[in-house]
Amino acid sequence: MSPECGVRVPVPVPVRVLR
Repeated sequence: MSPECGVRVPVPVPVRVLR
């Protein structure tokens, strides 16, 4: 997965799900 997880990016899903 890209390092974007640590950065706040405009994603269709909440960042909480990625973690």
